[in-house]
Amino acid sequence: MTTPPPLSPTRARSLFVTLLAWIMMLVGVVGLPISAITAMMVLVHSYGTANAGFLDTCTVVLGPLFIITTAVGLLRRWRLAHGVTIALMLVIFVAQAWQLVQGPRPATISTSASGVITTTMGSDTNVTSLLTMLVCAGLSLKLASRDVRQEFKVLPPSPMPLPGMTIL
Repeated sequence: MTTPPPLSPTRARSLFVTLLAWIMMLVGVVGLPISAITAMMVLVHSYGTANAGFLDTCTVVLGPLFIITTAVGLLRRWRLAHGVTIALMLVIFVAQAWQLVQGPRPATISTSASGVITTTMGSDTNVTSLLTMLVCAGLSLKLASRDVRQEFKVLPPSPMPLPGMTIL
């Protein structure tokens, strides 16, 4: 009787990645009702979605599902989820930097050809952009660190074949 081959080595699981995944999952779950309502509004061509662009709509409708899927991947230590999370943090970083660069917008009042007065609300400088950028940069650096990357290493295949497979 032969002994079975040793089990593949297990990966160390850090508390940081686990907590980040659960926080991402919680954010995604909180966003699901808004996502569903927005999707219904888009389907019935509601007036509330008249000024929304395609990318804005995709972000609101598909964003929570995307975040939940990525969070599950982080919990399961999928390599793709690791890269997607870093990319997501960098996209948020760039978007917040863009808002800071644009600065405040003044309010404008215009009159249409039919005589309707339209007011476009202005915006102040977004003070939370800098904080968001710092958080995203910190998370990206931590996710890119060697210790965290090793959790997502691709392990060599097991020497035992699956049932029904033949070894050549």
